[in-house]
Amino acid sequence: MDFRQNLLKSQKFSNVVNLTKAPTGPGGQGIEKMKYNYLGKSGLQVSAICSGTHDWLDDGKSQVVAEQCFEKGINFFDTSCSYGEQGEIEIRTGKILKAFPRDELVIATKVRWGYGAKGPNNRGLSRKHMRHSIDISLKRLQVDFVDLYQLHGYVADQPLEETVLEIDYLLRQGKILYWGLSNFNAEFTVNILNACDELGVQRPISHQPQYSIVESGIVDSHGPSMGIDRLAPKYGFGIIPYSPLAGGLLTGKYRHGIPEDSRMAGNTWKAWREKILSPANTDLVNALAPIAERLDITLTQLSLAWLLNKSYIDSVVTGFTKASQIDDSIGAADIELTDDVLIEMEEIRKEHRRANALALAK
Repeated sequence: MDFRQNLLKSQKFSNVVNLTKAPTGPGGQGIEKMKYNYLGKSGLQVSAICSGTHDWLDDGKSQVVAEQCFEKGINFFDTSCSYGEQGEIEIRTGKILKAFPRDELVIATKVRWGYGAKGPNNRGLSRKHMRHSIDISLKRLQVDFVDLYQLHGYVADQPLEETVLEIDYLLRQGKILYWGLSNFNAEFTVNILNACDELGVQRPISHQPQYSIVESGIVDSHGPSMGIDRLAPKYGFGIIPYSPLAGGLLTGKYRHGIPEDSRMAGNTWKAWREKILSPANTDLVNALAPIAERLDITLTQLSLAWLLNKSYIDSVVTGFTKASQIDDSIGAADIELTDDVLIEMEEIRKEHRRANALALAK
């Protein structure tokens, strides 16, 4: 199979639920059509755009963002017990989402990092930590169960069987409906999948890694080096990338300087700013811009469509800080990129990897 055929094999629309009716939104008003996908091989349907809550730092602004997301048909909201001080983000998420019909929401949270308590058992994937953590998350989110419970990273020095059996217990108790992984590399993903099969436990239906056209991380396979892109179709889980716009880089808003109201403008984000606005990354964005202009779409839409055109990606976790960003992202779900465009973008990625390799070698 040549390069073109190998690339295009995974670039296809599948697993799509063709629904004409999205959630009704507060008050039952009409909303725009949203595309929904089954998450992995499960029967759970999620919007192609997921609203991440990591940046829900303000009650008022976050409320507006959540209302706009729901009215536009986004039913998928992702958070974590460890976001913010003393779980403030999870608490705010529960407070805000309580205004919407519970049966129309897919609420996802995570476990591994501390939830605010002290002591050595305040983190990890032990039975004790997970048992406490789920109860705290349910209380904060003001729900009886979590739709998707995600293991927020692998813990090498804790028994894998204990973690898997605790997941099974939480499933049987009805505290979680489905579960997934986040930031597990291919080796660790296979380990936990094998443990599920050996113990007779339901496999995870999703995997949430950092992934974008800038950051391939643990997703892409390179020759004999396996990524989770090869595992997803084999084991039946869907990939739901976080940071699909690389901290705003792929929106193009930093092409002509850093806006004063951007989080990149302050000293708090200095290290991240230096990493994300590297010469190689800037060159990649400048190379993508003419493609977006030619297609009459935004850089945001091009970057998200590049992900959503992959058959193993069921949703992308996007952190909206302004309601005005939502329509732009939603528009990406309906864009089918042609073979020629996908190959052109892949060549830009290859050049980006070469530039990064040269920079690291200096």
